[in-house]
Amino acid sequence: DKFDEKWERLSDSLRDKSKCDKNTGRRLYDNGKRKDGTPIGSPGLGELCAPEPLMPLDVEMKDNILAVAVKSALIVSGGKGDTLSKAIQEAKDLVRPSFERSMQSSQSEDEKNRGNKRL
Repeated sequence: DKFDEKWERLSDSLRDKSKCDKNTGRRLYDNGKRKDGTPIGSPGLGELCAPEPLMPLDVEMKDNILAVAVKSALIVSGGKGDTLSKAIQEAKDLVRPSFERSMQSSQSEDEKNRGNKRL
């Protein structure tokens, strides 16, 4: 996770901030040019040129989506609730350390407080 974040920051720092793809609304990363002047590969897409701030998480909507997902999984699995609950808990245990590390290095209070809410 940390490696991906560092790579993202590095690659974004190399992007030409003035180039913006009109079709996607994203900054372009130029892969460079060959000795003969032809471009190397297609340019990579980066961050949004005009990013929109994220809306706050609607907790009620999240809970509804999770409830429907669990019901659907129970129907497909034949109603084995214990197995499903165990798999959900294992997934939470697997990803929690990554979220905790991210929250420790977060800059804003809002990001830090998100970890206090249950997954």
